[in-house]
Amino acid sequence: MIRYLLLFFLLNYSALSAAIEVTDLYVAKIEVSSQNNKERIQALKAALTSVFLKVGGQKEVLSLTEIRSALTRYNQYLSKYHYAKNAGKNYLVATFDEVKVNQLFINANIPIWGSLRPQVLFWVVNEDGLSREIVSGSSNSDIGQQLFEFSEQRGLPILMPLMDLTDASIVSISDVWGRFPQPIIQASNRYSAETIIAIRVSNRSLLSEQELQTLESCPLCRPSLVLDWHLISDVNNVARFNIGKSYQGLDKLALLKEALSDITDEIYKNYAFSSDENNDYIIDIANVSSLSIYSEVTNFLTQLSAVQSVQLINAQGENRRFKLKLIGSKQALLSSLKLNQLLKQEYDPLAPVVENAVPVFYWSK
Repeated sequence: MIRYLLLFFLLNYSALSAAIEVTDLYVAKIEVSSQNNKERIQALKAALTSVFLKVGGQKEVLSLTEIRSALTRYNQYLSKYHYAKNAGKNYLVATFDEVKVNQLFINANIPIWGSLRPQVLFWVVNEDGLSREIVSGSSNSDIGQQLFEFSEQRGLPILMPLMDLTDASIVSISDVWGRFPQPIIQASNRYSAETIIAIRVSNRSLLSEQELQTLESCPLCRPSLVLDWHLISDVNNVARFNIGKSYQGLDKLALLKEALSDITDEIYKNYAFSSDENNDYIIDIANVSSLSIYSEVTNFLTQLSAVQSVQLINAQGENRRFKLKLIGSKQALLSSLKLNQLLKQEYDPLAPVVENAVPVFYWSK
């Protein structure tokens, strides 16, 4: 079902912004075998753990003292729960209080990953002996299913290519396997993804010569697998196609799960808001031409996860100067604005660089 919804999204919304607002960060679904009290308590704690992981972005957050303590008081954060059935399985679905969860993170100086998140496109080549294929969003593969399950568990918007005639005419299996950035980026443009990941799964080509000899001498032995990934954090910056990692083991899905966790950690670094980096940031918005636009701008700034408070400090013509009290770094705010695209910063590549100049933005709604 997820796969078909994904295809519908790709075909109908590919021209939209690369940012996706994840609406279920504070909701978790846990499989249960009964509705008895003991299992309900265990499921609610597991659900809150899942929410903490989605909001915190990194698995290390679960080892923090404040988080472990909060899990023993799960009822304080619980808003509601109900039971549901899907594909013959029973689930407990729990919704937790967004304000209370966020306040816990702020009080404990734990970075928060807001609901506006980058859309991530995965190009995966699966090698089986002498055969290779690009895993598409329409394929019924265990790799695709693992990706979509991870997307739900960690709140990471994930796409996979359709691999239709359009994709096939632009990028080949060899392009993805060789990690050639130009055709991969060109083929990715139709998906409007902020982040592009190239993954290779191999049971032959990426193995060492010694491992291949062992495999040839023992046909019944279980072959070792190598999985590696490379990431582009900015589709317009080919030079960044050099962040990645390699893994080796016997279980393909276990390697993929480990890689996805590391990929999420890497993406998280650019967008999470740390509550222990409080600072002020002055910005100009140059095209506030009416009271209604001023209201839209201030409401927008106030609702940003990275902004604690907004203060108008100067008005001249259509220009409005605001002082933003940030939760986290300026870079986290700018990354969030880049995803949203409603407030765009003006750049003049020919202008001289002025130290500590107030950045100028334009409201583009």
